[in-house]
Amino acid sequence: MDYDLARKNMIESQLRTWDILDQRLLDIFSLLDRQLFVPSKFQNICYADTEIPIGSGQVMLSPKMIGRMVQELEITSKDSVLEVGTGTGYTTALLSYLSGNVLSIEINSKLHETAKKTLDNYSFGNVRLVEGNGLTCTDNKTLFDVILLNGALTSVPNKLKYQLSEGGRLLGVFGSPPIMTAMLVVRLTEDKFDVHKVFETCVPYLAVANPKSSFVF
Repeated sequence: MDYDLARKNMIESQLRTWDILDQRLLDIFSLLDRQLFVPSKFQNICYADTEIPIGSGQVMLSPKMIGRMVQELEITSKDSVLEVGTGTGYTTALLSYLSGNVLSIEINSKLHETAKKTLDNYSFGNVRLVEGNGLTCTDNKTLFDVILLNGALTSVPNKLKYQLSEGGRLLGVFGSPPIMTAMLVVRLTEDKFDVHKVFETCVPYLAVANPKSSFVF
């Protein structure tokens, strides 16, 4: 398989056609070898417009979904980022090249270890990986400029809203199938937030610690 050609086609036919036009972001998509972040049996579809199973009921979101979510956050090189749901580390790598630093949290120990090995070679060297529940395990006093949820929830978690710095942005997908909404939350002041819909979609729920939780996919 010609991965270079597949990557170029992904950028032109999937990302650009879904209004992902930030050249800095597109350059990073061009730089990263997505095939190295997917299970070997799915490498032949690693650049396809589809979700890819990565084990334990979790998936890697499609390239255009990742691109659109990241673009909406308008990440700068000075931003501190919290990523909930490391998965295989592909989005983590993208975030590392865009931001100042990334804290990425993954609840699944196998995925955490796999991502750690891959990101040792394919990140900007500014990533800290933690195994745990990203919705609860962070220090409430630690603020982030950007928070990205790599999966759906039923509603915006208050805890994470209040971990945004002033001007900080949180993006995730919320609601119930078959129609969910990608929402951007911006912290304007200590107690004031701007929340608006970005686009409609449907993605799997995040996996969290409690197996009986409605968040489990």
